[in-house]
This record gives sequence, C-alpha cells and structure tokens, in this order.
Amino acid sequence: MQTYETDQDDIDETVSSAVKRKRGPTMGRGLMKAGTCGKKIKIEVNPAIGRSKERVESAKFSSQVGVVARDVLPVVRKWKEIDVQNALDPCIDYMQIHLDVNMDQPGVRQCVIDRLKNSSRQQRYRLHVHYKKFGNVREAKRNKPASVNDQQQWEILCDHFNSPEFQHQSEANSNNRKKMQAKHVTGRTPFTIIQNEISLKNGECDMIELYKFTHENVRGKWSSDVAKKNWEYAAEGVEKSEQEIVTEVIGRANGYIKGLGYGPKPPGKQSQLQQELEETRAELGVSKTEAATYKSTVNAMNEQLKQHKSPSLWRTWKAVVLRTRIRSNRPTGMRPTRMINRKAMGRAMNRRRMSRAMNRRTMSKTRTKTMIFQPVTTPTTRLRNWLSSYFR
Repeated sequence: MQTYETDQDDIDETVSSAVKRKRGPTMGRGLMKAGTCGKKIKIEVNPAIGRSKERVESAKFSSQVGVVARDVLPVVRKWKEIDVQNALDPCIDYMQIHLDVNMDQPGVRQCVIDRLKNSSRQQRYRLHVHYKKFGNVREAKRNKPASVNDQQQWEILCDHFNSPEFQHQSEANSNNRKKMQAKHVTGRTPFTIIQNEISLKNGECDMIELYKFTHENVRGKWSSDVAKKNWEYAAEGVEKSEQEIVTEVIGRANGYIKGLGYGPKPPGKQSQLQQELEETRAELGVSKTEAATYKSTVNAMNEQLKQHKSPSLWRTWKAVVLRTRIRSNRPTGMRPTRMINRKAMGRAMNRRRMSRAMNRRTMSKTRTKTMIFQPVTTPTTRLRNWLSSYFR
C-alpha cells in the first residue's frame, strides 16, 4: 500500500488562502482625500428617517459616524455616561471637518446624536467580542484592542463585561436574537434607501410593499414562512395606515420595527404624547386668546356704561332714605312715631343723583327726615344703627 506524505506548511498555507478575507475597519481615507482638495461632501440628512435618501451620501455619512464613534467618542458602559457638552460637541465638530451636514435644520442634530448612540453600541459589541477571546478578565485586560486609546477605560469595560448583570442581560439578548424568524435579504443597505429607489422607479412605495421587497429574493422566494405569513396578513387591507399595519403584525421594538431595521421608525408612545401635548397647548393658546378678547370686550362695555350712568351709582357709599311722619299735636317730651315709607325710599334709590335725595328734607306735605350712613351687613342692623343715631 502506497503512502503519501504532505508538508504541514503547505496545508496551513492552503487553508489560510481558502479563508475569506474580511473588510477591515473604516479609516475614512476617501473623506480625507476630499478634504485635502478643499472640498466637503455635502450631506442632506432627512430628520424623518435619520439619514440621507441618496445611497452614496448615506454611505459616507454612516462611515464618518462610525469613525467618530470609534476614534473620538469615549468608551463607556452605557450611553447615559456620555457628557453632552464635553463629548458630543467635539464629535459633531470633528464630523463637520470633512462633511457639510445641514446641522442648522431642526431635528438634524438629534439624528446625528442618535446615529452616534447606535454606533457606540456597535463599537461596544465589537469590544465584547474581543473580550470573549480570552479565558479570564486578567488576560483580557492585558490585551487592549487598538481601537481603545485609554487602558483605564478598557479595564473598566472589562469589569463591566464580567459583571453578573451584564452577563445575564447579554444572555437574554442572545436568546431573543435567536428567536428572529423573518430575516431580510437586502444585506447592509438601509431600507430607507431601498424605499426611496423603489419610489423613484415605480412610484410611491408603502411599508407593506417595502416589507415584501426586503424579504423576498429575485426568484420570488421568501426568506421564511413567517415573513410570508406576516406580509399576507398585513396585505389583507385593514383600515389603518401602512406603518401601523406593519407595526401591529410584525411587532415593535425599541426605536425600530422588527424586520425593518432602523430605517423607518414607528411612531413611539413618547412622540404620540408629545404630539398630543402640542395640540393641547395650541388649543389652550386659542382659548387664552379668546378669553383675552372677551375680557377686553367686557372692559370696554363697562367703560361705556360708566360714561352713560351717574357717577354716584358707582360709589361705595350708599344712601338710605327713610320717611318719618311726625304727629303735629304730639306732647312735649314724647317720642315721635316714625314710619318707613318704602315707596319713597324706592323713588329715592332710583334717582340719578343720590346727593339730591340726601339733601332733601321734605318728600311730601308731611315732615321727613333723611339720614345717610355707611353700608352695613343686614337691614336689621342698618335700622338699629339709624334709630340709635337719631334718638341720640
């Protein structure tokens, strides 16, 4: 029996040549070359989708965001640890060295921050993959990756990866990732770019049509039976918007629709509450304007009423006219009999000028007596005060 001997070096060389070469990390050389010529690549970010609708602009923007998140943004355990002024502002300034982003448009700055947040999460995932290559924490700390500049930050991140809380959350996320049954077939191209290209070619592309295009290959085969079932259920024609149908059928995750990636974002509860709050504020502003108009109208009517009415009617002092009939043949020292004439009092109260009624002493053929005093709480108290002052 004939035997064959092979050189181990030849085998290793053959195996290494058969391994597919992967794309290296993005260095941003294309943007640097454009910057040396004194030109910046203009990027029009659409705030509704968080990126540009053009394929080339979107790729350049995503590439620069990845470079900034890797080289400029500090390595943190959570995004909440990022200082907005000391960390994000330098990142945005560094990004604008090579790109001309429409940062003055409302909502664009928040889109850039969201993209940096996503890139930071991806960078943290790649560092976790590098961490798992080593057997223990000590060995991982001694092998700092080249993308991390600070050794102390890498050690803090290694301790975070070794914590029970992170390991529990990582295992849960891994199990949830395995449950994905409807995978797309469009590669790394953002769905918003695909939707824009379909709209330019075939007219407006809704969410249901986009889902079919991204989960069905050119031969008409779906990526999975679940994806086909989801599309059939969504295409039944429920009387809702296309985005609400896709969200209801496929499901909602944090910041994106399951199966549609980070392109077209679903309307979150916070955005809906914010919209309702803005509508309520607008209605409240209209109500305040109407109330101010009514108030000014009432004040104008009051001023007109004051001009037409007697000034004495607006005074705080009131006159009470009492008519007293005194017997002409009363004995000396005998108290006079006083009777209140309500009709005379009513006539006096209805006169324009109360001062005339106060100065009059005779309202009929009989003798009368008038007195004026300050308003009191009750008619009984008013009469008692008048009698005490009269017989004083």
